[in-house]
Amino acid sequence: MKKSIAAIVALGLLAATFVLPINASGTTGSGTVKYAVLVANWDDGTAAGGDYGLEGPKVDVVTVKNYLLSHGFLSSNIITLTCGKATAASISSAIQSVVAKCDADDEFVFYYSGHGSWLIESEIDLFNGEYVMESDFENAMTGMKSTNVFMCFDCCQSGGFAGFNPIGPHYVAIPMFEGLASGGWIVVSAASLVFSYDGADGGVFTNLFWRDGLANGEADYNLYAGLIGGTGEDSRVSVEEAFYYAKYALDVSNQESQPMMDDQYEGEFFI
Repeated sequence: MKKSIAAIVALGLLAATFVLPINASGTTGSGTVKYAVLVANWDDGTAAGGDYGLEGPKVDVVTVKNYLLSHGFLSSNIITLTCGKATAASISSAIQSVVAKCDADDEFVFYYSGHGSWLIESEIDLFNGEYVMESDFENAMTGMKSTNVFMCFDCCQSGGFAGFNPIGPHYVAIPMFEGLASGGWIVVSAASLVFSYDGADGGVFTNLFWRDGLANGEADYNLYAGLIGGTGEDSRVSVEEAFYYAKYALDVSNQESQPMMDDQYEGEFFI
C-alpha cells in the first residue's frame, strides 16, 4: 500500500535521489541519556474519514522500539503515540518534553510511520485528519540542546523533512533545522516526493533500514565506506550505513521511493 493520501506534485522534478552532505569525524558519546518519540498510524477502523489504509506501521513501531530497547534506551524514556493518540498536539508536546530534558550529550530519536504528503512542505497525515508540517517540527524542536538527534520518516512525499526542495529550476538543499543551535542531527526520509510502500510485515523502508540494516547487521559490510569515512565491517552499524544499504536495495529493485538523507552530524551516528 502506498503511504500517501495526497496526489504527487510535479513528478517531472523527481528524477534523482537527493542526499545532503555528510560531515567528517566524531561519534556519539557514551553515558548519554537516550530519549525517543515513536509515532505510528495503521488501520484500526477508527480513523477520521474511514479506512486509513495501512497495516505496516503496527509492525514498524514494534521493530523500531525493540531496536532502541536493545541499544540503551529505557522504556520510560520512549514515548509511543499510535492511531487516535497521535495528534498534532500530542506529537508536539512529546517532542517539547524531550527538548526540555535533553543536554548536549543526550540522544534523541524520532520515528514516524504512516501516511504523508507534500503541498508547500512535507507533512505527516494523522489519524484524525490533522497534519504536522516541517515548520511544525522545527517549532517543536526549538531549544534542543542535544547534538545527537536522529529523525526518520517512513511515509510518502517525505523528502522535505530531509532537506529536499523541488521548487525552482534546480534542486535546492534546505535543511529542516538550519535555524537551530544544534548542528548534530540527521534526518532520513523514505521517499523524495514520491511514494513509500508498506505491507502486512511492515514498511519497505523500515524493514530495510531498521530490521535488516541495523538489527540484523546486514548494512555492516560498509559498501559506501568512502562516503561516510568508514573503514569496513566492524560489527557496528551506523545510521549512515543503514541508510545507504536501504537506498541501494531500493535502487536495484527499481523502487520509486528515492530515500533521502540530510546528514549534519559529525561522523557516523550510532544509535
